[in-house]
Amino acid sequence: MASTVEARIYDCDGNWGTRGFRKASLASPVSAFHFVAHANVDNLGGDGQPPTNHWTLLLQTDTHAAVRLDMSPGDIGRPGMLILEDVKDTSASPADASFPDDRIHVVSVPVISESETTVEHILALIVREGRDNYIFAPVGEGCRFWLYTFAHDLGVEDIISFEDAERVHTALPKYYLYPPGTPAVQRPMAEGRFF
Repeated sequence: MASTVEARIYDCDGNWGTRGFRKASLASPVSAFHFVAHANVDNLGGDGQPPTNHWTLLLQTDTHAAVRLDMSPGDIGRPGMLILEDVKDTSASPADASFPDDRIHVVSVPVISESETTVEHILALIVREGRDNYIFAPVGEGCRFWLYTFAHDLGVEDIISFEDAERVHTALPKYYLYPPGTPAVQRPMAEGRFF
């Protein structure tokens, strides 16, 4: 019998994308979270908005492996999709656990209790708190607000410290310009809504 989490994430009518995710990853222990701002190489915004970065979350499961959570917008007024993807990079240095392709800024946060924290545990928190039911702001933004909210959830559940959740909260309302090393600028977050 499938777990509640498994049933939810593989529901064809749900808001999950699981094509690149193996069920076996549910049991993987999580040692750290990496909140990743992806480069906007042209430093351009869309639809008259100032530029912003797309953000994703990596659940570190091994030295060179993680599960990526990518809250992506749907059509205006429609739910976003939470895409799960197993990520491996055998060329990455263990010191650079933020290995996805186009990162420009990463906030890495350790898990308080690795022995109790699995991918399924994290996804169960998302399901329990309704974080998989999310509509982006009308301007098509909202991944930063989703991560801001989820970092708070992780702190409340003692999965990460409140100090680390605050480090994430401080990083999210900024735009990290391209090329890397350019000073970040404040960029207000457009807030989506949970339903």
